[in-house]
Amino acid sequence: MPHTKPIRCLTFALIAISSQIPTLATAQVRVVGDVPLQASQPRLNDNGGVIGGTIEGQPFIFEKNSHVALPAGPTPRDVNSSNEVVATQVVLSGPGSNQRPRTIVYRIDALGAVETINSSGGSSARINEAAEVGLGIVVPIDPLNAICMANSLSIFCPVTSVPALTSAEGAITTFRDALPDGLLGRVEGLNGSGDLVGTRTFVDTVTTQAFRKRHNASVELLPTLGGSSAEALAINDSGVAVGQAQDSTGENHAFRFDGNISDLGTLGGVSSKALAINNAGQIVGVAKNSAGLDRAFIYRNGVMTDLNSFRRAASNLTLLSATDINEFQEISGVAERSDSTGYVAYRFSFVDTSFIPGSDCRRIAGSRQILRRNQRCNFSGALADYRGRRLGNRTLIVQYALQKSGPWTGLALARTNRQGKFRKPISLVNAGYYRIVGPINDAELPFVPSGQIEVR
Repeated sequence: MPHTKPIRCLTFALIAISSQIPTLATAQVRVVGDVPLQASQPRLNDNGGVIGGTIEGQPFIFEKNSHVALPAGPTPRDVNSSNEVVATQVVLSGPGSNQRPRTIVYRIDALGAVETINSSGGSSARINEAAEVGLGIVVPIDPLNAICMANSLSIFCPVTSVPALTSAEGAITTFRDALPDGLLGRVEGLNGSGDLVGTRTFVDTVTTQAFRKRHNASVELLPTLGGSSAEALAINDSGVAVGQAQDSTGENHAFRFDGNISDLGTLGGVSSKALAINNAGQIVGVAKNSAGLDRAFIYRNGVMTDLNSFRRAASNLTLLSATDINEFQEISGVAERSDSTGYVAYRFSFVDTSFIPGSDCRRIAGSRQILRRNQRCNFSGALADYRGRRLGNRTLIVQYALQKSGPWTGLALARTNRQGKFRKPISLVNAGYYRIVGPINDAELPFVPSGQIEVR
């Protein structure tokens, strides 16, 4: 083993982005703006762009390395991977003193052009990759009412809200059969096929019913967990719906519905709510812990886990809710800073880095290499994240250990160029285990899996 001066570095936990999420993992959590309420609902797309946060009141799409300003006024509600946004704004409608507040829904394209879609019965609206928008459209209960026929949505024109899907070209399809007259309905989830889920509310009661409308089927009312109310809040491309439903004790629990309803449990408290699901079936939301406090969760493989367990111990953020999850396990939500009383939007990433070696040593299995006695093994290659994107201009630490479990000793620094390739080959001589830690200038990334060098 070469004599080297130990290099001080942060300790990282290994995570693998695969079918499992280890219980010991470190994540990257970045604040992406302020939000007004704990109940705010930041959303994100598959590029990691987040909407819902603001800086000094200005809304943005917070991308990885830039901010894209959105028109002031409308509140962003959802974003697709083309950076098309659906937003809402409350305005007054009707004559004189008989005006009523009404929510206008807008679609904002990637260049910032704003298109008015329709009036909505609530603040919820969703957009998919085809730029279709799901919303609850306000319609008169009796279209032949004289006041309503005069095109007035004043307080004297009784209205209801019915689920609807608006195409990218502006054509509107409503699903009134989901909601008999006198019931109010809203759309909470939309997938890539145009399937909708949402909630209908009985007038003058607190009872709600969850519904699912698949593009090739009629509206389906979903069951509860034994109580009287339920809300469907998201749907993935397989048609699996999630939300919250009352159990037999009257408490709301997060549920998953794929033809049968499943109770996802809590974090030790009395209630939970599922807010999003991706196509891998990973579910996120908010749940009470044993102390009765709201905490963000991720649910997969039958286990609900507090998202805060993946944070660095020194973090000043408490993750209160997880409101969306994309196909790369990036998560948006609302957090609270320990040094303030305000709330912020965050982007949470399980970031896995991998060393892609090119070597003059004979590879045998996986990252295992055979090194002949007194032979020098030179590794070259690139550093990439779990999407395969090269990580350029990074500084890393190469470490060495006799045992797979360590202890690890700092050996050398490695640097990548703009293309993510190592500027110099990494030269390994001793039998044992090697790993690359870092990038040290992005302190929340985990270490690269270790490779073994054997002498024969």
